[in-house]
Formats: sequence, C-alpha cells, structure tokens
Amino acid sequence: MRRFTLLALIALLPVLLLGCRGATKKKAPIHPNWNMDQVTRFDPQEPSDFFADNRSTRPQVAGTITSADPRGDVALCVLPEANPHLCQGRTDSGDWATTMPAELPLDMALLDRGQERYDIFCAPCHDRAGTSDGMVARRGMKPITIHQELVREREIGKLYDIVASGGAIMPDYAAQIPVEDRWAIAAYVRALQISQYATLEQVPEDLAGEKGWR
Repeated sequence: MRRFTLLALIALLPVLLLGCRGATKKKAPIHPNWNMDQVTRFDPQEPSDFFADNRSTRPQVAGTITSADPRGDVALCVLPEANPHLCQGRTDSGDWATTMPAELPLDMALLDRGQERYDIFCAPCHDRAGTSDGMVARRGMKPITIHQELVREREIGKLYDIVASGGAIMPDYAAQIPVEDRWAIAAYVRALQISQYATLEQVPEDLAGEKGWR
C-alpha cells in the first residue's frame, strides 16, 4: 500500500508542476535575492515629493567633473563636429589627419606626457617598446605590434581614433583618456615606430653630421 501511494505521488508531481504554468496569482512573487530592479527608483526628470523642489534629479555637487575629463580641466570636444581635426582625428573633408592639431604643438613635453600615458594604458598589452609582448599578451591575448607595416602606414589621426575607439580586441579608452592625452599617445606611438624604422633623411642634419652619417 505504501509503495502504491508513493508511486501515485510521483505520478501526480508532474501534473502539479504543469498546473502552475500560466496560473494567475494575486500575491507578489517571492524574491530570495532582492535585486535592484525591485528598489524604488525614478526615471529621468520624474517628479518626486521626497525633495522640497519636487525634483527627483538632483543638482550636481560643487566641483563635479565629467568622466571624459579626469583632470578637471575645461572639457574639450563637447561638440566633436565643431573641430573634426582635434576631436575626431579627421580633416574637414573626412580623411584621416596626417598632422597634429594646431592646438597641440609637437614638443618634448607632449611626447613625455604621451610616454607616461602609453606606459599606463598601452604597455600592459603592447609592452613599452611596442612589440606586443606585454604581460597581458603573454597570457594569451596577443595584439598586433605597433611596428607592423600596416600600423606604421596609418595616419596619426587614425592612431588617435584607435586610442579613443579601440580595435579588434582592444577596448576603447575614450572614458579614461581625455582628448589631449589621446594625441600625446598617438604622437609617442609614432615616435616609437620611427625609433625602429627611421630613414637617414629623417635624422636632423646636425645629429647626422655629428654621427658622421652624412
């Protein structure tokens, strides 16, 4: 008898489970894990009587800076189309820029800043020499070397865009690296490339004469 009862309960179990599908219940479901979607929240610009001004959106705290401007300077490129060379790495005709923007003179201070930012953001994958033998690359995610012919032939505006927008397996760094530092990194990458593939014509006259190369 006990065996028959046990078998009957086992046979009825699937029926009971199927009977729950589509059933209407008036009680709220049980949430063992109280996720954020059950927490009281407000949509943008939605009114709220919790605050005296009846606004759910609160004013920014004094001294707040945007995520695109980590150093707290005046944010550039709020409207990128207003200055495509500086903000997008492109000329007015839409081609990739082959020169640095007029707002950022190419000098040692810019290259030093580029080296510092490169060592922080780029070296973990590309290593400090740009040969793509960084610690991340050694653990399986191998990027292309910046000394590859394809990369050496890219315009500096395209290098700027890669820093901002990322690549095949490279994430974008627009949120972490402001506009000026993207150009500084692009300039330093070009300097690394020239350090390995410079021609004699690219060596300054005084240095070439000092070394006896001309």
